Amino acid sequence: MILAALALLGSAACTKTEIKEVEVEKVVEKVVDLLSLTATQLQVGNEGVVQPIAFTTEDAWTITSDQNWVTFDKASGAAGSSTVNMTVAKNPDFATRTARVTLSVTHENATKTTVFTVVQSEEQVFSTSTEYRIDFEEQDIAVDFNTNLTPEVKVVEGDWLSVTRTKAAPVDGKIIVHATKNDGAESRTGSFTIAAGSIIQTYVVVQASQYASASEATALYLGNLQDMYDDENYVFKDINQFVIQFAAADGDVTLVLNGGPELADATKIPAGEYKMDETGQYAAGTFSVQGRNEKYYTTVTAGGKDMTLIDGTVNVSQSGDTYTVIATLVDEFGTEHMYSYKGQLAITDDSFGAQVTEAADKGLYNTYFATKADEVKLSLRINKAPEGTEHWLSYIIFTMFRAHASADLPLGKLTYEVPEQDSSLGYANGITQGKPGTFYISSAGKKDWEDGISYRPKDGTTPTLEITKQDDGRYTVKLDATISRILTTYDDDSNAIETETESFPYKAVFKDLTFDQLSEPDQFPCPDGDRAFSFVNIQNNYMPMWFGDRYDTGCHVFLFGWNFVDSEYNVYLAINVKDDDWVFEKNFAKRFCNTPFNLGTFNFSWTPAENTLIPVRYGNTIYHAIENRYTGHIYQIVGGSITMDATSIKYDLTATYEGKTFKFTGGHPATLYYIRDLHTSALNLDTQ
Repeated sequence: MILAALALLGSAACTKTEIKEVEVEKVVEKVVDLLSLTATQLQVGNEGVVQPIAFTTEDAWTITSDQNWVTFDKASGAAGSSTVNMTVAKNPDFATRTARVTLSVTHENATKTTVFTVVQSEEQVFSTSTEYRIDFEEQDIAVDFNTNLTPEVKVVEGDWLSVTRTKAAPVDGKIIVHATKNDGAESRTGSFTIAAGSIIQTYVVVQASQYASASEATALYLGNLQDMYDDENYVFKDINQFVIQFAAADGDVTLVLNGGPELADATKIPAGEYKMDETGQYAAGTFSVQGRNEKYYTTVTAGGKDMTLIDGTVNVSQSGDTYTVIATLVDEFGTEHMYSYKGQLAITDDSFGAQVTEAADKGLYNTYFATKADEVKLSLRINKAPEGTEHWLSYIIFTMFRAHASADLPLGKLTYEVPEQDSSLGYANGITQGKPGTFYISSAGKKDWEDGISYRPKDGTTPTLEITKQDDGRYTVKLDATISRILTTYDDDSNAIETETESFPYKAVFKDLTFDQLSEPDQFPCPDGDRAFSFVNIQNNYMPMWFGDRYDTGCHVFLFGWNFVDSEYNVYLAINVKDDDWVFEKNFAKRFCNTPFNLGTFNFSWTPAENTLIPVRYGNTIYHAIENRYTGHIYQIVGGSITMDATSIKYDLTATYEGKTFKFTGGHPATLYYIRDLHTSALNLDTQ
């Protein structure tokens, strides 16, 4: 075994210009002796060094370091004289650092090692950092600089920065760094340094973007909206619409983008440029600024005010999962509003969402008397065609039946049941036998008279409808049906001929629906009993008919009445009025009185007298009666009075029906000035 004593000559710090070879002398000792060093530490400066190490061994050797900033040009060798170049890298830190170097010799399966350390001094400069925040415009950054040294100016980061002036006067001066205009969608950061001697000053430049950026955005896929129907060609535009919504520093923004017919994935917005849709026809590659449904269109809202947009472009690009959206929108005053978003977009598929066009009580009393149910119509606009169908429903109308006086839609799974008609009651040619919890499709698709195409449930199939209500009051409606497309044509005698052209399954879920029109009914089925009317406006006011002096009382007979009192009753009255001062005007076939009725109270009397409420029959109508519009029951007035003032009629009437007596009280606004002259007509006194 050969033991080598390693000597590091010049143990003081070695520099690039003071490199001394480390010599190793060969000593023959017992195998158990250890390697010994003349010096155990090598000190170097912070700039780094390449240090030769010379030694002689009679066996194989290896050399290693425990730090990656100390390396060797060779890591092992055979017996004999060897020289290894050890490289110590520059120390960029402001702290001293130490590495451990190990030289190992192996003899007859025994390894002996010797260790020495490399100590490197810290960075010995003074450096500070200053930040400049500038706007997006092209501009110069002027740095006041006082030194008696020649400064070195260097751009470290950002190719949009350049040094324009580097020489400063010996005492004072300026250093100029130029920044170009930031046309990008995001702010950017660059830096430059000024070094003088051992002092380094770092300047960080943050340049804003001209676009107001958003940190978060949401997106919807709407499919093919109902209002994209082409009325001229009777087809739906083959288009896919997306909505991007975000909040920027100067406003809330909604972008409605119209994509082309090809769409591989509804969760990805097609990249490209979208220009403003000037025609409002929802052309591919445009963004919409108005819509008939007033729900989704491109808007900018700032300070609670919507801006009217007249021009602009929207650019969408995608790299991996990251979208970049850049929008330049121009308002009616020519002001540009520039926005950007960069990040992920989770796109919600609302292509089966629907616009509620109607959700109101219809035919309330058509069903009540038969089944104690209220009838509700719900009209939904649908904005996505079922897959694989050439034509499709643009809307669908359900007629649903709920428990009387409920404020909700009927909830749960509804039973499909087409109601029958009943003529047992007189109003509207019969009533609908609709039971609570049932429904039928009362209308679907386009109107027959528009293009001859309509949609109905396929014969022999049973559609299902399920309605749930969320805690926030919104509804979810699920529809599962098989729909037939019906083509209607007409023969030479104008008889309709129907042909089923195709059938297709239709499954849809309408989410988050609200029904502002659907509320607690303020109208109830007409009772057969005492009734107190509220003060309501007349929907169809009867102008009083004048019959002159019919009963030799020196008075004039007038017939008048009104329908839809509380939407439930018709009222018919006749009065005998004393007034000799009326002036009549003739105008073509019409003759009107230009003065109002006598004001005051008219008491009912079976015998016509001055200023009385009297029994009169004109044709088939009894003018001392109250009619229930829904049951057809006629209550004949037998007592009481009416009181008229300048703005209203009030009544307290007693009436009979089938031997029973009822009270009717209340009133309503009315100003009755003009009276139609029918004095030549037949008029009969209806006495008791």
